[in-house]
Amino acid sequence: SFLDAIGFRYYLAPAMIRWLRDEGLSDVSFHLHIDSEYALDQVRLFDADQSRVVARFVQIMIAMHGYKKHRRSVKAWTEAYDSHWRSKDRGTPLEEV
Repeated sequence: SFLDAIGFRYYLAPAMIRWLRDEGLSDVSFHLHIDSEYALDQVRLFDADQSRVVARFVQIMIAMHGYKKHRRSVKAWTEAYDSHWRSKDRGTPLEEV
């Protein structure tokens, strides 16, 4: 959370991979909840394709946590998605698996 825009863009992809592998990182959804100028500044260097990838990642995390019945996590990921990433997503909505 203390990274600048360059560092955030650089480290987010490996963090997303580790989350998908279920390696128990800290709460990435918190860092993807764009609710302040500081948080918006952290993602300002993402191009359209990178933003779409993050949006899809957040949707996947919502579906995965819904499958595992982690309501608190689903809520956190949904709030992150709604805070910024929904407007960047251009894919088909994911269903719970």
